[in-house]
Amino acid sequence: MSSQDTTGSTQDTHPESGPDAGQESGPGLGSGAGPSKNKAPKQKAGRWALLASAGFFGLYALNVLSGKIASVTDMQSLINLGDVGEFVTLFAAAICFVVATLRREAAN
Repeated sequence: MSSQDTTGSTQDTHPESGPDAGQESGPGLGSGAGPSKNKAPKQKAGRWALLASAGFFGLYALNVLSGKIASVTDMQSLINLGDVGEFVTLFAAAICFVVATLRREAAN
């Protein structure tokens, strides 16, 4: 519902519009404050993906360090993933990190 004043501009007089539209206020929380939410599930959202990302990145870092130590000491590397293996490991770490980020953002 809108009304037009004498200058020709329209003003929105609908009570459900504005920055706080659609938000319910809980008891004693003031205007615009939504109901309180439980914080515990938000902290665990995407935890498995974040741990998997750290694991994949740790495997990549271990491969790089092992290769560097092997080249300096003229020994054979303990882990040799190769070029494709390094790419897949870093790609998996990046995908898991993005999944963890999106799950935590969705939980908030």
